[in-house]
Amino acid sequence: VQWARDDGRWHYKVEAMHQRITSEAVLSNGEASTDVRRVGLGALTAYDYSDRITFRGGQQIVANAGDADPLLNSVSPMSSGLRSTDPLGSLVSNVGTDLVLAPELTLSADLFQRWNGDNAARVGLRTALSGQGSMYIQEQVGGVDGRLSSSTIIGAEDRFGDDGAGRTYGEYQIGNGVLGQRDRALLGVG
Repeated sequence: VQWARDDGRWHYKVEAMHQRITSEAVLSNGEASTDVRRVGLGALTAYDYSDRITFRGGQQIVANAGDADPLLNSVSPMSSGLRSTDPLGSLVSNVGTDLVLAPELTLSADLFQRWNGDNAARVGLRTALSGQGSMYIQEQVGGVDGRLSSSTIIGAEDRFGDDGAGRTYGEYQIGNGVLGQRDRALLGVG
């Protein structure tokens, strides 16, 4: 659920969400490897400094409503039957900027800091394909528990509705990390 408001050069968004993700895979002790029930709240403020530059900052908190969440209750590297909990892992702050390079080409950069010490940086380009559609490519590099990982994201989206509030998208993510390459395809509508 999202509330959004534009007030001149200022833009505001507040979102609330619920996620449910499960898997039939199990750990060595018989517990589910993934049983995610999350609730979250996020806020974002953006300011149009000029016609070409936008700054933004945000804060989100995600609460774990389950006990087998690989992000908020990760499996201990010393024993697959133990899970670690870090309450600061559920808080994420971010800052970012958009720079319009040409009428239909925008460069974006974002920094994300999880309060437990994990962090990520994302840089990308977005270009318009039509009045409602766009294509983007992003590179994200981050550290989780001291391990470096990177992802290349290639995608496209289409806006619909009277004010363009609706969105459909598809993207392909190529991830590289300590466990090798992991790819995934995402489709979504909002």
